[in-house]
Amino acid sequence: MLLIQSEVLIATQFATPPTIKDASGNPVDQLEIGAWYLRNINKHECAPEKVFVVEGMLCSADDSGFKQGYAAVKSMHEVLEKGRDPATLPCKAPERGALAVNRQRAQMLGIKLTEKMGIEEYIDKCLALEKHTQSK
Repeated sequence: MLLIQSEVLIATQFATPPTIKDASGNPVDQLEIGAWYLRNINKHECAPEKVFVVEGMLCSADDSGFKQGYAAVKSMHEVLEKGRDPATLPCKAPERGALAVNRQRAQMLGIKLTEKMGIEEYIDKCLALEKHTQSK
C-alpha cells in the first residue's frame, strides 16, 4: 500500500503473498516490481524498514520487526510471569533504528545528501535495479 502525503510517498507493506501477476497468471517478483517503480516513479519515499532502502527506496528510520517483537515479549513477561494487569502497562515504542538513505535513489531523484540531514547509514546500491536491469 502506498500512502501519499504531500510530495512524499510512504510505502507500507504487509506480509502477504505477491498479488501482481503476469499475463500467464504467475506472481511477479517483488524486486521486478520495485525496479519498475524506481525507473518510473519520481517521488520521494520513506519506508518502514531498512530492507526496503536496500531494495531501492529512498529512506527509512528502521522499525524492525525484531525490536517490536522483543518489546512485546518484555510486556508479556510482565503479565505472565509477574502477574501485572495488562491495562496498567505503559505504552512503549521500541528504540528507533538508524536513519538509512539509499544514495543511488537520492541521485535518481536529484537530492543532494548533506551531513546536516542526520543520516546514520548509507546504502550505495538498489538491489531491485541490480537484480532486474531491464524491466519488462
